[in-house]
Amino acid sequence: PDGRVKPLVTVAELIGSAEEQLSDAEKARRERTRTATRGVVDIGVSDDGATVMVPLGGVFLLVTPSSGNRTVLNPRAPPYDLQLSPDGRTIAIRSNRRNPAYFDIYRRDLVTGESRPLLEQNGINSAGRFSPDGRQLLVTRSYGPDHNQLFVVDVATGEVSALTAES
Repeated sequence: PDGRVKPLVTVAELIGSAEEQLSDAEKARRERTRTATRGVVDIGVSDDGATVMVPLGGVFLLVTPSSGNRTVLNPRAPPYDLQLSPDGRTIAIRSNRRNPAYFDIYRRDLVTGESRPLLEQNGINSAGRFSPDGRQLLVTRSYGPDHNQLFVVDVATGEVSALTAES
């Protein structure tokens, strides 16, 4: 409210003085997307600003700006393309824990801590944005350089609806 910029968290607080350890897949992803190769490269913020998500070094940190509370969550596999739901209660995570050749989408409930597959289908699935009500998630799937498709996934049921034909 006073207009001053105040850091929520620093990289040193997240991973200490150690160098960030990136998997080969994450290094390649960052190179393809021309993303910075070190430090915080993405954040998620709930619609009300009450929750800020910062992925770094294979874990992600949830920060409550009003209190400064911080919670470190370990997704049990390298997390990619994390998406925070508008209400700040759910995270969609792209991970290859099922099979290193494919990326699936997992849903993590931040209130209960429950993590479950949301979409397990061969291909490179990437979590897009949640719908404004948080009930659906936009997902892109790549089967190769010239084969892509867009889907909507119902977060509660996992029902998948294709929005586009495979290109």
